[in-house]
This record gives sequence, structure tokens and C-alpha cells, in this order.
Amino acid sequence: MELNSICHMHCIAGDVVTFVLLLNWVGIYLYLVIANKILTNFKSNAQL
Repeated sequence: MELNSICHMHCIAGDVVTFVLLLNWVGIYLYLVIANKILTNFKSNAQL
């Protein structure tokens, strides 16, 4: 019974790590997209 609960905890830990990594990648992607939009807005404003 103890071994089973330890395995279950390990699986949950793996899911949490995967979830955090996915959130991290989404955050980086959003950051790049927002930075790109700000840069393009800045360039268009500078041209005007």
C-alpha cells in the first residue's frame, strides 16, 4: 500500500512539473508576442 501511494505521489509530481513547464513555455511565447507588438508599434510611431 505504501509503495502504491509513493508511486501515485511521483506521478502527481511529474504532472505538476509538466504543467509548470507548459506554463513556462506559454509565458515565454506570450512575452515574445507582446514584445514584438510593442516593437512594431514603436517602429511605426518612429516612422510617423
